[in-house]
Amino acid sequence: ILCMRQVIQKKIFFILVTVLLLSSATLVNASQQEVSINDLIENAKEYDGKEVVLEGEVSGDILDRGEDVWVNISDGNNSAIGIYMSKELSAVITTTGNYKTSGDRIRIVGIFQRACKDHGGDLDVHGSSVELVSKGKANDISYPSYYPYIAVGLITLTTVLCYITFKRLKKA
Repeated sequence: ILCMRQVIQKKIFFILVTVLLLSSATLVNASQQEVSINDLIENAKEYDGKEVVLEGEVSGDILDRGEDVWVNISDGNNSAIGIYMSKELSAVITTTGNYKTSGDRIRIVGIFQRACKDHGGDLDVHGSSVELVSKGKANDISYPSYYPYIAVGLITLTTVLCYITFKRLKKA
């Protein structure tokens, strides 16, 4: 009976430890909930000074500020935000987005500042970790083969119309 009691106590202890571990993992994941940039901007007061997780495409240039850099990320929903981070963290970024390329997609964990005292009252995120979600790539910006012919035709038409207009002005 004593041996059976010890087995039951060990099982109960194991179950309690498992439940505690699972619940703490759930709490950690809940605090690391990803927020959209638009939601962050619209509810800035609620998120001010809190740790947030954002995901977006790096767009524009990486702006060097000594030991740190500025990076803009866009979530693809006409919302973008500036991220201030160390150069070390930004090393995962290899491609920035513009009309020729899609930038790297990154996940940022950082502190949201509604009116950052360090950066002139701007709304920003001070990044504490960066993870590369997907690599950027070149965009296909090809155009139909007949476009040059249309361009030549429009230039010719414009030249002819200008010639006719100037002829008429000379007669007048």
